[in-house]
Amino acid sequence: MGTRWVPLVAAVEWHAGHRGFERPATVLEAGARLELTVESVSSVGPAVAGFPARRVFITRDSSGRRLRIRIDGEGRTSVEAEAKG
Repeated sequence: MGTRWVPLVAAVEWHAGHRGFERPATVLEAGARLELTVESVSSVGPAVAGFPARRVFITRDSSGRRLRIRIDGEGRTSVEAEAKG
């Protein structure tokens, strides 16, 4: 069985650095600001030609929790936490 992800209500702060692509730097959730470490990045192509691809980041926050952060071509972001058990 694959990894289960649970949606979170959170905001993401992004950092472009000198490489050009933005990467998630911190997540803001329930008043806490947690630093992120990016473990992997992938681009998911659109289902319809001409639409922008989505980027998917697997990260670990400073508390050790794994998060999946997705951003679409229009800047909409979703944050999910890896479900335990």
